[in-house]
Amino acid sequence: MEKAIEKRLSRAEWALSKAKEFAQCVKKIFDVTTSVILFGSYARGDFNEWSDIDILIVVRGDLPKKPMDRIDMVMPCIISVGAPIEPLIITREEFEKLKKKRNPAIEDAIRNGVPIP
Repeated sequence: MEKAIEKRLSRAEWALSKAKEFAQCVKKIFDVTTSVILFGSYARGDFNEWSDIDILIVVRGDLPKKPMDRIDMVMPCIISVGAPIEPLIITREEFEKLKKKRNPAIEDAIRNGVPIP
């Protein structure tokens, strides 16, 4: 039982370190980044071996309209980190709209998210 707990803690620490590494890279792209937040299963603690690392990036300013164009902007960071990063990249205005609409991903990030410095 103790080994299983150690393995789980080790996996959580790995995900957090990968999230920090990704955040550092992203902040070089979006120098006006408002916040980078780990959310989803790793933030809640209910991850499994197939879980990806969900990261919310809230940016001040303009972004491309298409989500895939936004992901293309951070793809070099995803590749360099070498982990299953699943970014959600939105503007501050989009964040506020999604929050009002009670978007599940945004609510999860607000309720369980871990800010990444």
